[in-house]
Amino acid sequence: MALFRVAAIAIAGLCSFASLSAQAVKPDLSLLPYGSRPDLVALPNEREIHMVCMGHGSPTVVMTAGLGDWSVTWSKVQPTIAKQVRVCAWDRAGFGFSGPSSEPQTVDRTTTDLERALRAGKIPGPYILVGHSSGSYETLLFKDRHPAEVIGMVLVDPAYPDQAAISARETPLLAASTRAWDEGGAAISLRCAATLENGSLKVGWADPDGCLSIPPEYPDALKQRSLGLYRNPAMFKTAASLFATFAESSRLIVNKDRKYGAMPLRVLTADTLSAGPDASPALEAEMPKVSAEWQHQHDQLAALSKRGVNLRVTGTQHAIQQMQPHAVIEAVKAVIEQSRGQEQSPIAR
Repeated sequence: MALFRVAAIAIAGLCSFASLSAQAVKPDLSLLPYGSRPDLVALPNEREIHMVCMGHGSPTVVMTAGLGDWSVTWSKVQPTIAKQVRVCAWDRAGFGFSGPSSEPQTVDRTTTDLERALRAGKIPGPYILVGHSSGSYETLLFKDRHPAEVIGMVLVDPAYPDQAAISARETPLLAASTRAWDEGGAAISLRCAATLENGSLKVGWADPDGCLSIPPEYPDALKQRSLGLYRNPAMFKTAASLFATFAESSRLIVNKDRKYGAMPLRVLTADTLSAGPDASPALEAEMPKVSAEWQHQHDQLAALSKRGVNLRVTGTQHAIQQMQPHAVIEAVKAVIEQSRGQEQSPIAR
C-alpha cells in the first residue's frame, strides 16, 4: 500500500492502491518543500505534527488532505496561493511526517491535533479552511469549534456528514465497496506494522504490500526522510485506526444546527465518478444514483451559507487538486477576496 501511494479513483472512501510504474521517472523538485523544511510542530503531549507553511499575509489558508493522503497532495495548489497569503498544509498523525498516536483516529481527535498544532506553531487566524474528501470532516468540525476564527471555506469533492449511514441506505453496493476499502486499508496497515515488528520487512526486501514503497517522482531527500520515518510500526498502526474509524467519524460530524450565515463557501464536485476497473456490473449500474446523491449532498453543504456555491468541475475525478488544480486555486482565491474585511479573531496569537 505505502501510505504515500493511496490514489483516489472515485469518491471519498472509494479508492485504489495504484501500482507504480517501473520505468524511470524524473524527480519532481516541486515536492521538496514537503520533506526538507523545518516543519515539525511539537504538541503538548510530546507528539509532533508536520505542517508545511508557505507565503505571508492574512487570512491564513489551512489545507487538510483526504483519507490515506498527506500534505503533498496540495503541491500543485499551495505554492500558487502562497503568492497571495500564508498557506499551511498539515498531516494527520501517522501520515506524511507527523508522528504516530496511540489514540483512536476519529475526527474529534484529529481536529484537536490540528487545533494544537496551530497554537503550538503560532499560526494565527483568521482562517480559510480547505478540505479534500474526508478532510472536509476536520474542516467542518474546526469551524463548529471556532466559528469566529473561520471566515471562509473550500470543500474539494468532500465527504459529507453521516456518509456511511446515508450511503448504506441510498447506494448499498457502493457502501459495501467503501467498507471493504476502509477495512482493506486498515488490514494492510496492520500487516505492515506486524512485518516491521517481527523483522521480516526491511528496505530492499520483498514487500508485497508496498509498505516501504516510495513514489518514483519523489526527490532523493524526500525519499530518504520518508523511509526513515516509515520504518516505525506505530505509524502504520495509527494509519490503520484512521481507516477503521471513518464510519464513526462520519457520524461524529453530524450537526443539525450548523449554519454559516453569509460566510464565503465553495464546494467543488467532480463530474466523473467511476467504480473502478474491477467493479461488478451491479455496482456500475448503481453509479448514476451515486452521482446524483453525491451532487445532492454537496448542494446541502453549499447551502450552509447564503453565499455558498457548489461548482461542478468537468472532466475530472475525485482528486481535483491534482487533476485540475486551477479549479481549486480559483475557488480559494475567490473565497479570499470575498472574506476581505471580515472580523479577525486570532485563535493562535
